[in-house]
Amino acid sequence: MKLLIRKGCDVNLADENGWLPLHRVARTGHTHCAKLLIINHTAIDFETRGGDTPANVAVKFGHRHMLKLLLENNCKVQKINMFDIKPGGKFRSLLEMILLAGYRITSSALENHFLLQELPSSLVDDTELYDKLVTWMRNPNSLKQTCRLVIRKLLGYCISTKIDRLRDVMPPVIIKYIMFRDLSDALGTK
Repeated sequence: MKLLIRKGCDVNLADENGWLPLHRVARTGHTHCAKLLIINHTAIDFETRGGDTPANVAVKFGHRHMLKLLLENNCKVQKINMFDIKPGGKFRSLLEMILLAGYRITSSALENHFLLQELPSSLVDDTELYDKLVTWMRNPNSLKQTCRLVIRKLLGYCISTKIDRLRDVMPPVIIKYIMFRDLSDALGTK
């Protein structure tokens, strides 16, 4: 991939279905390739013809580390369809990661999914997670969370590169918070 990029291949060239190389990499979970694409300015929130962003693809295929990388690089969390998360062992950590990254759930969306019985069964069966989801839906972001999201929005894409330049002037605890490293600690991911 490095050679192709060095030779001038377009990292934002979509196939007939609107999939960029980042979508393919998100599907397979190869974060090292995703980092290379992001460094070379791939469109991190590009939507396929089916409306999927790379983050949505990572969620559909249960790739926590890929989702974390995309969130660290400021993908738009509201473009993720959280109801595409498949039930299983990674469900809870993926959902919590999305919520902590600022996903806002509307009461009508939650109620409509209950009426249509489209919620994954693991969400309904996990009462602790369901309670957390309902609480999250009803309570506005904390000031700390809002500040994080605003700072990340101001920094834009390739946020990790920009933060690296600020390491000498910014306290490590703030860098950790802005880069969602607290998510890694809370969810037990690396």
